[in-house]
Amino acid sequence: MASSLPSYEYGELPQDAFRYLTLNSGVGNDPLVCTLHTSRIDKADYEAISYVWGSEEQPDDIECDGMLLKTTSNLKDALRQVRLADSPRRLWADSVCINQKDLEEKGHQVKNMGQVYRSATCVLICVGSVGCEFGPGLRALLEDVNQMIYKTLYHNDIDYRSAVDQRLGPHHDDIFPYFDNDDPIRSDSRWPLLDALLSREWFQRAWVVREAGLARQALVLCGDTTLSWNDLMCMISWIHGRALGGISVAHEDRLQPHREAYEARHQELICVFYARSSWFECSLLDYMDFSRFLHLKDPRDRIYAFLDIAPGHKDGFEIIPNYTDTPFKIYYDFATAYILATKDLKILHYVQHGEVMIETGSTTWVPRWDDGLADTTIIFSPSQDPPLLSRTGQVSSPAILENHVFRVQGVVFDKVCFSSDVWTKNTLTLGYIFRVWIQVRALASSESPYRERLLAAFFDALTSGGGFYGDLETHMKQRRRCLDLFHSMSSHMDGNDTITWDSLDLREFGASSVLLMVAASLNRRRLIVTQRGYLGYAPHITLEGDLCAIVFGCSRPCLLRAAANENSYRLVGTSFVLGDDYDISEEGRLRFHATFGDENSKTWMDWDIEDQDIHLL
Repeated sequence: MASSLPSYEYGELPQDAFRYLTLNSGVGNDPLVCTLHTSRIDKADYEAISYVWGSEEQPDDIECDGMLLKTTSNLKDALRQVRLADSPRRLWADSVCINQKDLEEKGHQVKNMGQVYRSATCVLICVGSVGCEFGPGLRALLEDVNQMIYKTLYHNDIDYRSAVDQRLGPHHDDIFPYFDNDDPIRSDSRWPLLDALLSREWFQRAWVVREAGLARQALVLCGDTTLSWNDLMCMISWIHGRALGGISVAHEDRLQPHREAYEARHQELICVFYARSSWFECSLLDYMDFSRFLHLKDPRDRIYAFLDIAPGHKDGFEIIPNYTDTPFKIYYDFATAYILATKDLKILHYVQHGEVMIETGSTTWVPRWDDGLADTTIIFSPSQDPPLLSRTGQVSSPAILENHVFRVQGVVFDKVCFSSDVWTKNTLTLGYIFRVWIQVRALASSESPYRERLLAAFFDALTSGGGFYGDLETHMKQRRRCLDLFHSMSSHMDGNDTITWDSLDLREFGASSVLLMVAASLNRRRLIVTQRGYLGYAPHITLEGDLCAIVFGCSRPCLLRAAANENSYRLVGTSFVLGDDYDISEEGRLRFHATFGDENSKTWMDWDIEDQDIHLL
């Protein structure tokens, strides 16, 4: 490109406007030539590019309005990938259409990015041009799986493709058959092609969750192959809802925020994969939480990258992106604005931090969205899990005091007396769980709240109150098998310190939905036993002696660590404590299901404990 061209200078951008570019036609290594235009978003017709920023260095340039505009190598590659051979193309790409050196403009335009992607005629997802030989085979797999889904729905008299215009309604919930382990699709040789796609760097980025999630239409450009984003996400939803455990997807955690965004926009379709009570629409806090492990160069974008993706997220407060404040100030201001506007204490469920942070005077009640721990937050649907209430049915009246102190109301009802080693997915074996059970059994007294049903309570504590994946009937049979096996092995242990596991038992447990649920509940957490004999699980930093509290307005008990001043505590995090309420099915199956403190398990009201102010430091 002619080096004699002057450098591009951005002009001032009106508050109600944005820029888009027209990319001239070309092929191969033809120079990239474009023009930039200013318009209102609702007056422009354009496609938006979603790509990996990569290095901040700008070794390349494109010709823009007769001047040289410096750009990154990744954007140059993306523009070449989307460029048409015979006609110009109107596009939006953030690093060119926003003056990145003007922090005020950047903040204003970042606030509008949700509207930019929502208004685009199509979002072009550029996952790369090199190393995409798997593209054609993956497209064939997507077509085959989606055709299977369509045929199954037609068999149930549901026109999947017209369902958008005729909402299926609740009578269609949970009708799709569960995955059959003998189905040939399980052993299809093309599944590694999906893993190859998900290993691309694009799926490791956080910004792209909103970019794809808000799209009216999205296409994945994988080398010379074009994939339907909706077909990809429909297949992922089917796997998660009906084939989890039967088909293994590498990097599935990267897909959770994408899947949640897709399902929120296609509820009338995906309802067939889920029981009505097992799916709920994600909040802004959920998206921020699910995306902790995704890559962002600026930790302040842990909040800004997810604005607009969750419906009704504003709730009376507005977030203005500000790239001049520190990340902690951004997190503190967000938490404060959220609490004061919504009076919603669920934000405390998203606190995750390490031992160093809790002991160094940091503000422990403010979620640090950049901590990278990526634990699964202990919170479920608000409709399933309403807030825990006081004796008089009240929630806290939260207040922000001096020195970042957060005042709430609640009761301190118990103390951790046993905290297991940290559980991980790599150590979750039948033998490991049994060893923990032996420890728990040894701690039990005749006054245990679960009495002779301790073993059932143990498994229900491990599975978040009897939660399950897949078909309930199958899960309950597997749970019954686990209970019988542990009961038998416990009897054997009474006279023998060593046991030998049958290989069939190991295989059955390793493939069971019980293990899947235990892994989801306990990964990077500790199983706890309280002084009063209650079972549960808690964050990995939990110590024996930490206090169990009900904060009125939270959906789960919180763990606190006492500070020097009276009624002052550091927030360790949210826990799950299994209540002593249970039900027995018509088939005689007993299951504990309540969270301690909810309306079915408010034993604490009979104890000699009082409501109090709790000052979180």
